[in-house]
Amino acid sequence: LQEQRPLFTEFAVQIRCVRLDQTSQRLTLHYLSDGQVILNFTYNKSLYFIPVVLIMKSLLAVTDKEVYEHLVEGHETDKVYCNSIASMLRTAQTEAGTYDQIRHYLGKLFRIKAELARLVH
Repeated sequence: LQEQRPLFTEFAVQIRCVRLDQTSQRLTLHYLSDGQVILNFTYNKSLYFIPVVLIMKSLLAVTDKEVYEHLVEGHETDKVYCNSIASMLRTAQTEAGTYDQIRHYLGKLFRIKAELARLVH
């Protein structure tokens, strides 16, 4: 991916989740050189890259300050880590906005795919 996406580093964590029927889904967390963390997965044969902070902010209606404080708790002296968290939150706020706006954006993104999949099958 580094060749295709210049900000991607060689650092990633991959999880393979297996359902009871033995089908699986692979989730990959990519660390970018600007400090962002991106979740990569496939849905209906399409590849998605979504900033982790967008997913976090879509799950609970909390402020950026609350997210920041929770994530840096115990790591307050690690300036690189704290700056990465702050950068991710700033980017999410700029690109997506509020809790409701993020949920609307993600819902719209996947609703279109779900509707197309239903039409094909």
